[in-house]
Amino acid sequence: MAYKTKYKPKNTKKYLGDPTKIICRSTWERKLCKYMDANENVIRWGSEEVVVPYVSPIDKKVHRYYPDFIVEQKNKNGKIENKWVSGKKIKIETEPHSFRLRFLYGSLSVETATSTNTSIAFIWNGWGLGQTNENYLDERTGEKLEFQTQFTELSYTFDLSELIYDSLTMTLGAGMPSGEAKITSSTNTEYKSSTVSGYTLFSVFGIEFSYFEILAGFRLNNIKYSEFESSSANTLGGDYTAWGGQPILGLGFSF
Repeated sequence: MAYKTKYKPKNTKKYLGDPTKIICRSTWERKLCKYMDANENVIRWGSEEVVVPYVSPIDKKVHRYYPDFIVEQKNKNGKIENKWVSGKKIKIETEPHSFRLRFLYGSLSVETATSTNTSIAFIWNGWGLGQTNENYLDERTGEKLEFQTQFTELSYTFDLSELIYDSLTMTLGAGMPSGEAKITSSTNTEYKSSTVSGYTLFSVFGIEFSYFEILAGFRLNNIKYSEFESSSANTLGGDYTAWGGQPILGLGFSF
């Protein structure tokens, strides 16, 4: 089956023609569209927007040729050049840098336990660094558990527009915890701990609309606090675990 997708430019004023009718007939043409859309040295560009009439030496008739791209750009010396290029022949020396800033929120309640989390992540050329704050509360019979956990996270974002759906991305990531926990017993004795282990795993799908993203995904947290102590030097035996998954929603901004 022939490859064919539509490309939606972010810098529509740079495009020569109708920016809603850009057709990519190969994955390389799509990469070239993204490159020219984001490249600051490209002043204007168009895809199959110029018609070149020519006489065929075979049938002696007039035919029309559509160059894959027409580009107006600045060269290394700052001079403006116009080029007709083929998406199969042009060589991209360097890919333009891409940045994303994302905000996500998730909440889930099961019986006596409630967990909420807020996340922020910065993504550069696919690689992301972020932090999630989770507040966990469990008012079970006989004691009250309060966990405030921070996850430092690393992720990678895949561009699925060439495989599944235009403007679709998928992010996979994981993180390690730090934080504090407090347990209040039935006698109102408070035990605290900052000894925590575990992990978080998450996946997020995003759909781009110009410079914005709509995000939806799922997060799995597994944390364990141990070595609880009270102000009176009493200790609380055993480990306390909070484990579970929750859906997450959010917004992003790409630039």
